[in-house]
Amino acid sequence: MLKINLKDFYKVLFTLFSLLFTGSSAAEFLVDDGYTVQERYDRYVKTEPGLAYPDPQLAEGMRIYQDRAYAYPNQTTQLNRMLHLDIYQPKLTANQTAPGVMLIHGGGWRSGNKSHMFALANELVKRGYIVFTPEYRLSTEAQFPAGLVDLNNAILWIKANAKQYQLDINKLAIGGGSSGGHMAALLGFSGSTGHFIDASNPLQKTFNTKVNAIIDMDGVVGLTTPEALEYENKKGKNSAMGLWLGASYQDDKKLWEQASPLLYINEHSPALLFISSGQMRFAAGYQQAKAKLEVLNIATEFYLVQQPQTIHTFWLFEPWLSKTADKIDLFLKKAFN
Repeated sequence: MLKINLKDFYKVLFTLFSLLFTGSSAAEFLVDDGYTVQERYDRYVKTEPGLAYPDPQLAEGMRIYQDRAYAYPNQTTQLNRMLHLDIYQPKLTANQTAPGVMLIHGGGWRSGNKSHMFALANELVKRGYIVFTPEYRLSTEAQFPAGLVDLNNAILWIKANAKQYQLDINKLAIGGGSSGGHMAALLGFSGSTGHFIDASNPLQKTFNTKVNAIIDMDGVVGLTTPEALEYENKKGKNSAMGLWLGASYQDDKKLWEQASPLLYINEHSPALLFISSGQMRFAAGYQQAKAKLEVLNIATEFYLVQQPQTIHTFWLFEPWLSKTADKIDLFLKKAFN
């Protein structure tokens, strides 16, 4: 008589059900969870007694659409899983449209997730904006330029679905914090140049990836400036930027230049708002960007969120979050009109 170990039986049964309902080809990738809102709170609350979590009160009438897929597995971009974004929509009448902002989370190009931008999204919805927060491939999953290609696909998806979510397609900004701010500037300035585009995406035949304004919160603008290299290349190929690019600055200077927003500024570039913590290492390259934009008669502003400086991830917490949202609102009202 055959004896069956129930523990082994249930283990096999569980495996069979897992394969049946999830498939055997589920994508696997490494996740670096070293950067979270709680981690930053615990780090900063010791030195910033006024630091507080954001007001949890949701914008009145806000609609939230979670995990809408904007990209599917694709051999051309070597994407082997779906990518999603969340949409936060203010209360609108049936025939009303609203301006939009796509917010890119930070985390050193290798950590973080789209939920980190919820607090700022909520504040912007209160001010009348539709906010999109996409996920994208980080360096633990795919190196440069994969994440940028993903985010451009998100822009194309947003434009293609603008009518459904009542977005004014001519009033779309891109923003982000830290590495997300760097990526926002990089995508915003390169939007008219044809870089970081997924040629296999049929939407790029109908829509472009241009945006109407950039909000960069403490994201490096001039990656190859001495001020940036002192920190971004400090550990060479093992720095956060080195891990994203796959090389140190010394090993591939051209590659680092290709990842610098400064390189792509041109007469078609959108207006730039740089919101600074006052830690000037994160503003590396802004003055050069300002000079180039002013020559082209393109608006730019530098806003210091607190004198003389404050925490790096100020957009996550009060008392800086509300001030940040107010400044973004004021800047976009001018940029969109």
